[in-house]
Amino acid sequence: QALIDGIEGGNQFQTGDWQGFWGEDIVGQVDLKGINQVQKVRLGALRDIRPRIFLPERLDVEWSLDGENWNAYGTASHSVDQGIEEPIRHDFIIENEVRARFLRFSVKNHGPLPAGHLGAGNPSWTFLDELSIECTTP
Repeated sequence: QALIDGIEGGNQFQTGDWQGFWGEDIVGQVDLKGINQVQKVRLGALRDIRPRIFLPERLDVEWSLDGENWNAYGTASHSVDQGIEEPIRHDFIIENEVRARFLRFSVKNHGPLPAGHLGAGNPSWTFLDELSIECTTP
């Protein structure tokens, strides 16, 4: 629920608006409660490398009419420099036009902390906030 509550986190993880996942990929599903024309999916992520928070590698989204048969909606990655220490919020955005009732998203974790980081080799955090879906009822 915290990923779809309408409250977006800023560029500081201490606010409590972020959902943190340590060393793992994240998978979730949204039921739109009816067939909708989906135009855009956006997911916010945080990079703050000192406390081991790295942007995920990518966001993959699938769609379904029945919750059983899934089709690719799209993928978003980034070219943000993960070595800069300044905290930033980054939005992964996928635009596509499909009729769907369900959306399933998976977020690929950055992986182990890179060489040169104080915690090199240990798992990294993924901080996510606010999955937003732009859609209309046909």
